[in-house]
Amino acid sequence: MPSSDKPIQISLSAAGVIVVLSVITTWFCATGILPATKNERELLRKVDSSLEANNRLIFNTSQNTCVQLFKKTKLPAQMKKAEIYYPGAQQAIVISQNLNYQLSELKELLKKEAGHKVTDGKETFASENKSIVRRVLIEGKGGLMLQDSLFANAERLQNILIYKKALQLMKLPFFEKNAFAKTAGNSNSWRSANFEGLNVVSALLTLTKLQNDVLISCNAIIDYSNNLSCSLIDYFEFYIPLVSQNATHLADGETLEITAGIGSFSSVAPINITINGKKQEITEGGFAVYKTKVGKTKGSVPITISYLNPNTGERLEFHKTLRYTVSPEKNN
Repeated sequence: MPSSDKPIQISLSAAGVIVVLSVITTWFCATGILPATKNERELLRKVDSSLEANNRLIFNTSQNTCVQLFKKTKLPAQMKKAEIYYPGAQQAIVISQNLNYQLSELKELLKKEAGHKVTDGKETFASENKSIVRRVLIEGKGGLMLQDSLFANAERLQNILIYKKALQLMKLPFFEKNAFAKTAGNSNSWRSANFEGLNVVSALLTLTKLQNDVLISCNAIIDYSNNLSCSLIDYFEFYIPLVSQNATHLADGETLEITAGIGSFSSVAPINITINGKKQEITEGGFAVYKTKVGKTKGSVPITISYLNPNTGERLEFHKTLRYTVSPEKNN
């Protein structure tokens, strides 16, 4: 596919950062080991901040890819495939945006309950408090709404018919690492499994990692859609041998030049040909044939070829003037 259509990929360095951050997050949160010292708590805050920055990068990547996919729905050579895959990608970006917003709001609520303040550019809150986490994320409606929302949106993505087979092959963190699909509803087992015993700073990092799982998974689906929409079909529908010569009447010692090749033609790129000011009829071979009788003097024939670029949808024009000279010998 053209380079302009390639989805913007997350850089290798950014992907590496995500892996490192995930390892640190898993060590502190998934194992239940809480930061015991001030330095460890500060490390968690830095990890959380870095992971948030990478989450923004992933979301922006998804948006850009979705925009590129939408543009393909307007291009003649790609619109048929793009129209099939764009709705699923659009659904993924909406889910990604909604869950990202919901998780961000929950993080702000958690910090507010922990007495969040910003003094001289430095934020402070009761980072070691565990009861706030239990009240907000396990017993409160915020955690319940998050659990049900994660379940509903995971099910919505999995029910996109066109992705069912692909989702079985993709090991997406949104579906693989979270057991909310089995515990949706009033049960707090998923909430307890993820947040029980965590203090505020660890719970914030866990929520950020959930955002990361959602964003990576939706990005993979959007990228998958964009790749499938690429034109893999040869739109040259017929081929015509082209043979031409520089002259049919030659004098002794003159050079005969022959040009031969294959012309590839496509109805996806409709053309208009004007020769000597008159619009020409296009043959089944995809070209125009113009004949005229020349006079006794030199002359010229202006030619304009207008065509639609199937990759960009842009109409282009090619102009050329053919000039000829009438030989007195050949006129006899």
